[in-house]
Amino acid sequence: SYGLAYRQEKKYTLSFNADFYGAESYQDLDFSTAADSITHDPTWNFSLGGEYYFKPWLSGRLGLFTNFSSHPKIETIGANRVGDRIDMLGVSSNWTFHTSNNTQFNIGGYWTGGSGQSVQQVGQTLKAIDKTLHIFAMVVGSSYSF
Repeated sequence: SYGLAYRQEKKYTLSFNADFYGAESYQDLDFSTAADSITHDPTWNFSLGGEYYFKPWLSGRLGLFTNFSSHPKIETIGANRVGDRIDMLGVSSNWTFHTSNNTQFNIGGYWTGGSGQSVQQVGQTLKAIDKTLHIFAMVVGSSYSF
């Protein structure tokens, strides 16, 4: 992982991260006749975010991120399933209430979505199907720092 950030205390923060994930392959079960082969290709993902203080007690945060699949492109279908290949983009946002120098309460959410392919059993055969995925989550949290 590589990252850069710039911060002016109690005014704003900007940050950027680049994350690299290496290649690997494995079986998801020890029992080989029922196991699926899982392969991960080398993959980069990125995130960009910022926080701005509107008041000493209130800040807003906004982030953009990728969640690119590390599973290989589905070109041929063998006897076993493979991991879904769905490249996703996302956005997150929240409001943070600073109740003291050490405590914060957050409310916000994120959305991530994308499309790609999945190998699924249809009847007695495995088939590649187009798949779209959208996730929206609300987040409520608190933190305490020392």
